Amino acid sequence: MLATLGVVARLAIVILAGNRLTAPWSGVGDVQQYVTLASNLLAGDGFSYAHVPTAFRPPLYPLLLAALMWLSPARWPALLRAVQLAVSLATAWISSRLAARWFGPAGGRIALVAALLLPTQLYFTGEILTECTASFLGILFLVHLDDALQFNKPRSWILVGLIAGLAALDRFNAAALPLIAAAFALGWPVRPALEERRSAQSFSPRGWPTPQFHSMVMRSIPRMRASALSRACSLLRAAPRKANPRSSSPRLVGPTQPSKLIHRSAPSFGTN
Repeated sequence: MLATLGVVARLAIVILAGNRLTAPWSGVGDVQQYVTLASNLLAGDGFSYAHVPTAFRPPLYPLLLAALMWLSPARWPALLRAVQLAVSLATAWISSRLAARWFGPAGGRIALVAALLLPTQLYFTGEILTECTASFLGILFLVHLDDALQFNKPRSWILVGLIAGLAALDRFNAAALPLIAAAFALGWPVRPALEERRSAQSFSPRGWPTPQFHSMVMRSIPRMRASALSRACSLLRAAPRKANPRSSSPRLVGPTQPSKLIHRSAPSFGTN
């Protein structure tokens, strides 16, 4: 029921946004920048603003817009939103499959509902922005990284690298994904925790957390607390100390002048 509500809500957003450049509820954001880059690419002016080459925006999303503009010059915004609807539904489904692999069938159902009803994912389905494609590439990266760690097949590692490269071309902050993959490949200490989480049955068939899940969380709390305390202590040691205003003598800035006191006599109430 809730999953159906999420699908219907996304479909309604796409229909209401229609063929507009910006949806009625849109905050606009970087829409015009992406559309300008795509229009310049289609016109043969290259990846530029006003004929000036730029590297401020990643190229993958403007290339997608340019391709849709070429396919349907008059209806490309509606076509793009249809593509983003399919991509967002695929993101929710892949998230549920990965959660079911880690936490069991009940965890997969919870992840599906959460992904379909997540407000930010609902909102960006109707926007001409990179969030839908970035979420899709991000969950694909996690799925294939999990496959690579579990089965250690060269094909999975190749797909991890390709998806990480595409994600970096979509959003610059995704350039950290290859570093994450390398850390896992080299045996980062979190790998045993992932194996433990995958082997444990985290949720009961009705969706309630199992005792195994509670024990795993309780074992991780002391590590998180110790890490947080260590980080806080290091920040406190690195923070500059302020001088005590009571112990420091006042400094005079500029020429000093004697203060002029205004004496006012109290009103007298004499008798006639």
